[in-house]
Formats: sequence, C-alpha cells, structure tokens
Amino acid sequence: MLESLPAYMVPDAVHFLAAIPRTDSGKVDDKRLPDIDVRAGTARKAAETTLQRELAELVQQVLGTAVEVGLGDDFFVLGGQSLRAVELISEINHRYGADVKLREFYREPTIEHLERILNLHAKG
Repeated sequence: MLESLPAYMVPDAVHFLAAIPRTDSGKVDDKRLPDIDVRAGTARKAAETTLQRELAELVQQVLGTAVEVGLGDDFFVLGGQSLRAVELISEINHRYGADVKLREFYREPTIEHLERILNLHAKG
C-alpha cells in the first residue's frame, strides 16, 4: 500500500493516545492534544546559504512558527496545508521574480527542493 501513495500522504510518525480529548459537544479538542515533535531524534541539516536562510524564514512566517526549519523538513509535516502552500509559493514568486508552480513544490515540499527549483528558474 505504501508504494501506491505519494510521499506526502505517508505519515512520518504515529503517536498513540489512551483517549482523544473531546469538547463538550463531542468534537476533537485540538487545544488539549499533546504537542509532538515528529522530527525528534532525526538529524536536521541547517540552512547554510543566504537563499536557504531566506526560504527557511519564509516557511516559518507562513506557518506562523518559531521552530527552526531544516533543509529537508517536509512543509506538510511541519503543519503546512494546501492554502499555506499556495501562500508560500506566491510569496516566493513575488519575492524572487520566479514562476514556481505549486505542483513542483508538492513533489518534494522542502527548502532543499525549493532552492533547486529557484536555481533552475534563474538559469532558464
């Protein structure tokens, strides 16, 4: 089954809870869910170039987080979703005068990949 799913749909981690916290109306209480660092125990490659640092800061802004973003961190694992991805790509295109397509980002939603895409657009 894992072979038939795109990488972004395969969870990187699974966390089991004894019970899911619920609101009075029976809905999942997101505020009472534990914060889980899915990247714990994994080595992260930090941004080294100016472009990498700028992209990492942009991802942090779009996600509204102060968590350091590594080059290989998956945007969606960090909490991103489709509307945030559109916002990110739009800002990148505006800031760098590029024409990055959303589908390019979805193939590998990392800073490393964004940097490669931007470098290709700059050469082309």
